[in-house]
Amino acid sequence: MDHRGMNCLLAVITFLMLVEFSQTLSVLKARQVTDATNQQLVDPAITDPKAIHADKIMWYTQDPDQQDHIRLHCTFAVEGNEFEVLQDFETAEGQKGFVARVPFMQKIVIVFRGYDSVVPLSWDVVPIDFGRPFPRCTAHNQCTTGRGILQLYNSARIATDNWAVAKQAVNATGLKFSVTGHGIGGSVAQLAALDLGTQGLVHYAHSQAAPRSMSPTAARILSEVFQGESGQHAVANHDYFPHMIPRSKDFVRVNSAVWIFGNRTEWMRNCHYYAENIACLGNGTSIQDNYYYFTPLGQCGSADKGF
Repeated sequence: MDHRGMNCLLAVITFLMLVEFSQTLSVLKARQVTDATNQQLVDPAITDPKAIHADKIMWYTQDPDQQDHIRLHCTFAVEGNEFEVLQDFETAEGQKGFVARVPFMQKIVIVFRGYDSVVPLSWDVVPIDFGRPFPRCTAHNQCTTGRGILQLYNSARIATDNWAVAKQAVNATGLKFSVTGHGIGGSVAQLAALDLGTQGLVHYAHSQAAPRSMSPTAARILSEVFQGESGQHAVANHDYFPHMIPRSKDFVRVNSAVWIFGNRTEWMRNCHYYAENIACLGNGTSIQDNYYYFTPLGQCGSADKGF
């Protein structure tokens, strides 16, 4: 598919998402439509013995707190615990989000909300440019992303004066620094992780439901900075949105793949070493699953999950 066709596809998907979004707000549903517990996938392309062995290790034997860590980045909600919003941001390009101090997570977190504008994003391939020298990531070595994703991130970066409030909070508190986002916001969070992580500022990079938006070169740099649990991309059940942009020479998945599945996304598996492992991506058939990452749409920030 050429970039013009991809832009048309995104416009259609954006419209469908807005229709579904309005329906969901009118009646908050209490659970996923898809329960993928008995539909786990196996990727026949993964033949690396090291990866096959690692993927058979149950996540809770590696780190019993790992699922809670991912859940908190998805929901920011634990009963009896609060977080403080240090800064809100909203740009003319359509990027919304906030910077939060989350004491019980011991983190300062930049949260990128999903994109809900009727204006379709451009997926024209452009060199990554954060307004600073970045020798490892240039047009010469094909370190690229989608134009719209880059515009969203840079608009937020500029609006927040290069994340001045977040950086000051980290310096003042000694807390860890993290980024997270959902959907298109997840793709923007990945760019934030690339920008801030390569400067040695951000410690954790999380994204949920994000479509492919980085070139192999950019993905490789990101994976070198954030390894294992420090950089994870979660997909819930059979969410369609991560499959929206096909794998190509320009767009690949990033970070460690995590699949959360089941009626309340209570089950989880890790896919190590290969971000494109379909065993952690679902089959991409459900629009509804995009709205349920531990917490139903509209419940983020609340300890009440609506179940």
